[in-house]
Amino acid sequence: MAKTQIWMSALLSKRLCLGFRTTRMNECYRKVSTDSSEGAKKTLQRDDTGAKSNPQNDRYVKSQRTMAEAQDLFVVCTKTNRRVPSIELARRMPISLRDVSNEVLLSHATRENHEACAEILTRHVMSRENVGYAEAEKNVDEIRRLNERFMEPFAYGHLTVGSLAMLAGFASFPLVFDINTVLFFNEYFVTTEVPPVDELETTLEVGAWAWNWMEPPLGQLSFFLLCMQLAAQQYKHTGFNRFFYRPLEASVTHIVQKYSQYDEAIFRNFCNSQKYFMSRK
Repeated sequence: MAKTQIWMSALLSKRLCLGFRTTRMNECYRKVSTDSSEGAKKTLQRDDTGAKSNPQNDRYVKSQRTMAEAQDLFVVCTKTNRRVPSIELARRMPISLRDVSNEVLLSHATRENHEACAEILTRHVMSRENVGYAEAEKNVDEIRRLNERFMEPFAYGHLTVGSLAMLAGFASFPLVFDINTVLFFNEYFVTTEVPPVDELETTLEVGAWAWNWMEPPLGQLSFFLLCMQLAAQQYKHTGFNRFFYRPLEASVTHIVQKYSQYDEAIFRNFCNSQKYFMSRK
């Protein structure tokens, strides 16, 4: 009997010790979690208090704040039970390149977006001249008009070639299939024998006769343009295509030298991305 009581007492003491130890461990865990949450709060408030912190911790704080803000910018739709943007997020949406950050502008400028290049140049002028946005826009407009003056002969040259190509494309149809145009062209430029009337009754028969002298120029011109397009693509990969734009590059260099107080790379991207007729107001 005495041994049983001793054994029961030892077992009870062991259970009490285990319970006390478990209670102490739970208290320690609660204290650690409380300290961690308070530390996280202090970390998130570190930038507001102006205290210095390392860059790694700053990135962590920024990511935590971004996640917290992102959770507040979405709401759950009661009809579909899906997360949808809130009104606050819709109000924050940028509606033009003036509303986006510098990093987004740089990503658009790498795609030769002239509006993004103009916005980058405007902000660059603001930082260099220490002026407001409206005054910087006036300086950029002056640079744009100067660049248009140098681009004008090249722009009208491209416009002339494009207009002639369009005119030749549409003129090829009556020169091949219209009987009156074919007879006129044959009388003054070809002087070949005219087939009997019964062989020129349909449009296809007229085209078969006109193709005798229209095939060489059209085929040769098509083959020439195909070869030029292939050569242009190959020159583009090697950088040799810039040789054909040396006059235009010289004009850009002249503008860069005139505004030497600004960054040359930003200036060249702005001038090279500008299109003559699209930039005119």
